[in-house]
Order: sequence, then structure tokens, then C-alpha cells
Amino acid sequence: MLVMTASVNEKTATDTKFAKLVTASLSKFANWNWGDVCAEDAEMNTKDAQALSNGEYGRIIASYSNDETKIWIVKDLQATVIMFPEEY
Repeated sequence: MLVMTASVNEKTATDTKFAKLVTASLSKFANWNWGDVCAEDAEMNTKDAQALSNGEYGRIIASYSNDETKIWIVKDLQATVIMFPEEY
């Protein structure tokens, strides 16, 4: 299940540049590109992505930004959520 917070949904609906950030970020996320995270977090995300692919527990937190805004994409066994960092 893919969901976004109400504030991300609202900004996506009213800001074309932000909507492009969300779309590009989802594409990167789907290809295991974790964005602006440190090497240690990227390694952990890759291990957890493999675990999630096997139906095991894991959690991925990826970070993407443009010149104005940062978003996080968080995935576990239940859902993939697009949110602002302050909403975590």
C-alpha cells in the first residue's frame, strides 16, 4: 500500500515542482536508490529491502530533496508512506 500524509498530498496537488520531486523520488526508491542518506543507512536499507522482499520484517527510510523541500519515504511490511521529516 502506498500512502502519503495529508500535508504531502496537499502540496502535491498545488505545487508542480514538488509533485515532480515526489514522482522522481518514488522512481528512485523503487530502484533501491535511497537518496540523501549516509552510507551506513543506505547499507541497512538495502538489507531491509531484501528482508521485505522475502516477507520478513524490515524498515526503509529514504530521504530526497530539491532546492526547497525534503521528503522521506518510509516502508515496512504494512505500507510505504511519503511524508515530511517533521511528520515522522
